[in-house]
Amino acid sequence: MRREPTKFEYRRETSAYDKSDYRSKFYKGRWEKAWIKNRVQYAINDKIDLYESMWEGYVDKTEHMPKRLFKFFPFNHNSLKCIETNAVFMNDPSNFNDPFDCVLCANENEFLKQSLLDYLIETDAVNREILTVEELNKLKNSFCGNWENTAIYRTFDSVVNHICFDAELRKMRKGSDEIDKELYRARIKYQKGIKELRKSIVGVTSFADINEFKLTSYMELWSHYAQNHEGFCVEYDLTQSIMDDRENAMILGGLLPCEYGAKQIVLSKRKIYKYINKIPFTSYEQMEFDKSILLSFLTKSSSWRYENEWRLLLPVDICKIYANMIPFFPIKAIYIGCRMPVDNREYLYRYAQRKGVKIYDMSMHEYNFELEGDYSETEINRYFELKEESKQRNLKDSRYKFWE
Repeated sequence: MRREPTKFEYRRETSAYDKSDYRSKFYKGRWEKAWIKNRVQYAINDKIDLYESMWEGYVDKTEHMPKRLFKFFPFNHNSLKCIETNAVFMNDPSNFNDPFDCVLCANENEFLKQSLLDYLIETDAVNREILTVEELNKLKNSFCGNWENTAIYRTFDSVVNHICFDAELRKMRKGSDEIDKELYRARIKYQKGIKELRKSIVGVTSFADINEFKLTSYMELWSHYAQNHEGFCVEYDLTQSIMDDRENAMILGGLLPCEYGAKQIVLSKRKIYKYINKIPFTSYEQMEFDKSILLSFLTKSSSWRYENEWRLLLPVDICKIYANMIPFFPIKAIYIGCRMPVDNREYLYRYAQRKGVKIYDMSMHEYNFELEGDYSETEINRYFELKEESKQRNLKDSRYKFWE
């Protein structure tokens, strides 16, 4: 799809930075990781929050920012509220359609192991003859990773089984119930803590950095996020600034591209243990913990790579101040799904008239698995003129002489 004829123009791109500098558009590495690393160090030096550091340093990623972003909406009250107020809704990641999305991944067995060790030491389990010193040391050195590459009697689970069950006498050992209860308590505590962490840290909203070809040919985007083509897509113009300079910096600082791969980021076992048990972090630990969560929220399965997703990430307390409705960049155009009902379509037409926004109707291609859009925007005034003419004509042709 194309809204206007393409004109070929040769233009050599330039950068204000050397290509070895992550701020350059020609940088070959993962610029966003280098930028986040820089922001972490800046936050540590200035003793400020990581997100505040990101807002202050948004200029350093200017050359990497897209000129426009697309967002797909179902047609409902919340979506209309977003476009009417020119805002985006910051979501709780647990509401996302992909259950793996924004999952905070940690090694549960490491948490259980440390919890059990602390309990056994605090309750003097060795002197109570629950286990021997050798068994306690074996538990300390047990392995909590992939057991396939480890001797079976060195894994955490196998050591716990050995401590709880006497293989020679074929009966449970003294204290086995006590250990089972402690592990159950720790497991519940871990799962609750991880769930709360996911909900309490960051609000997220997503965009697609796509072109006209992907807009018309990537049907998954319309099916997943635009109510099976009954919704619409909004194009935001990032070349225009948000009116409030601080809000502009906050939004640009929080916008980052997703990274796609086969594995999730695993959070530090030590930091997870301290967080769940409410043990205070050092300033450096807090910063590294925030960084790991930020990267986790930007990492997705490679199966979603086609979306070329960018995300706006903001602290939950900031989102609450805005009632989760964050002001965003001006709306440049709206693309209407090919299955949108007429009354909903006309509502968006009226919206476009009031706001001076371009609007485009999508339709099914005659013989390809893709959508079509006009080369020019929908003539809204002409649409309503024709509709009124049709109504008057039908009234005159009706059986009531009153309309003649």
